[in-house]
Amino acid sequence: MVYHISLVQINELVGRNIRLPYSLGVLWQQAMTSDYNQQTWHLDHIVYKRLDIQELAVALSQSNVVCFSCYVWNFVYQIELAKAIKKLNANCFVVVGGPHIHTDHPNFWKNYQDCIDMAIVGEGDNSFKLLLEQFPSCDVETIPGAWTPTYFKDIAPRVTDLESLPSPYLEGFFDNIIDYEKSQGKLIEAMMQTNRGCPYHCSFCEQGKEYKNKLYFFSKDRVLKELEWMGQKEIEILDIADDNWGIHERDVEFMEKLCAVKTQYGYPRVFDATYAKNATERVLEMAELDYSAKTNLIRGITFAYQSNHLPTLKAVKRFNLIPEKQIVLIKELKKLGTPTYTEMIWPLPHETYKSLLSGIDATIAIG
Repeated sequence: MVYHISLVQINELVGRNIRLPYSLGVLWQQAMTSDYNQQTWHLDHIVYKRLDIQELAVALSQSNVVCFSCYVWNFVYQIELAKAIKKLNANCFVVVGGPHIHTDHPNFWKNYQDCIDMAIVGEGDNSFKLLLEQFPSCDVETIPGAWTPTYFKDIAPRVTDLESLPSPYLEGFFDNIIDYEKSQGKLIEAMMQTNRGCPYHCSFCEQGKEYKNKLYFFSKDRVLKELEWMGQKEIEILDIADDNWGIHERDVEFMEKLCAVKTQYGYPRVFDATYAKNATERVLEMAELDYSAKTNLIRGITFAYQSNHLPTLKAVKRFNLIPEKQIVLIKELKKLGTPTYTEMIWPLPHETYKSLLSGIDATIAIG
């Protein structure tokens, strides 16, 4: 028997930019490493932009399973879509996962059990694969991270061997989407990771949880091939989704590759990243590579202060780069003409009106 599935990860449109649903691609390619899943499942729809909910629901309700990848910016819309699907076909199995899904939501099942059948908590790559292999007889006790109104054991273990996850870019998952959207005059924005995890413990951040504190890396060869792909496919904007771009020495090599790719293909036009706050030498080296190659890839280098108030930094388990190093890095980046931007979070614990203004003044003062 062949089952039908649709995948949903709504991303926001900015101007003519279409952001590819990277998480869906990773999930699907991993699921298709199973011979059984290849033979059993047909992918009906990939939904990645906001359309009329009722029209979408009619199409998606024909699938046996609809999978939603949930983020803070798409959860409300996707829940409304799930409700509309269930009204049309109560037997459609709705599964949700992604960073927005965690058991800290006290009324999750009270609010959503009418439109969600199962949630996956944690990294869902292998859990999704197992769910499809078992459907329709899903044994929640054997699916890591499975969460239902009556069952939850533990968060799914992290994927430690990232090379076991096929690249959706290199496998062609997005090729048809790119061709179609370009024919409609759209610009393509793509996201990629060179690693997963963050070694810091900032308490305001999803990545600061102990669950994500160990870093795991995709192979250098894979990353270099994906960067080449970005140029060949004329990706307008590349988002590096690492939590700390520049934290590892090999990131400089990746920056060098990016410059070479843009020099050859003219793409990506620009890229965004969240830069490591304590890797000033590597960050500067990457900016110098961009400057020397005249590629103008860097849209802006992050100075993620969040706060300059010492009691606040202590409370949220964070430390900032010492001001002297910050000043040197800012001056050197200005010489290169490299844009910089500052992140500050308000409110945070112990931050007051006075301390916030003092922190902003100090940030402006160092340039």
